[in-house]
Amino acid sequence: MKNISELILALNSLKSRHYFFIRENLQTIKQTEKKISLKFPKDISEFYSIYNGGFIPDSLISEKKISDGRFYDEIEWESNSFLNLEDIIYYYNLDEENSINFKQEEKLNSKRLIPFFRTKEQEFLVFTENSLILWAKEMENNQISWINVYPNFESFLNEYIKNEGEISL
Repeated sequence: MKNISELILALNSLKSRHYFFIRENLQTIKQTEKKISLKFPKDISEFYSIYNGGFIPDSLISEKKISDGRFYDEIEWESNSFLNLEDIIYYYNLDEENSINFKQEEKLNSKRLIPFFRTKEQEFLVFTENSLILWAKEMENNQISWINVYPNFESFLNEYIKNEGEISL
């Protein structure tokens, strides 16, 4: 997938303004797929075979704050970010009040919904078996509306790279 190489080039040009880490072999994609009982679409699998999540800090965050290592968690929370493999499993299996129950949502929508991205507004994007990207828009009475925002991971990744971490929803 050429967008992975484009991402690497874009990240190199951003120098310190990114937090994408080369994936360590602590947890493989196959282990993650087994835990959620779904094989990742090829393009998403290719991305996660290189990176275990990551993000480009929001453009409003100062270089000083970025270079000070004490603010990583805060910067991640304030930025649009790819979940790491461990967090994909965590959020997929989370069953707490005031959180999205992805397994229940799958039953209601008759399709697999795997969280892989958290927006700076703390909303989730998910991928489906065919790489369609959906946005979890919370409605009244804890109802969720799944809105189609990108036809596939490749188009999503292209926008994320082009806009240096910003996406349109």
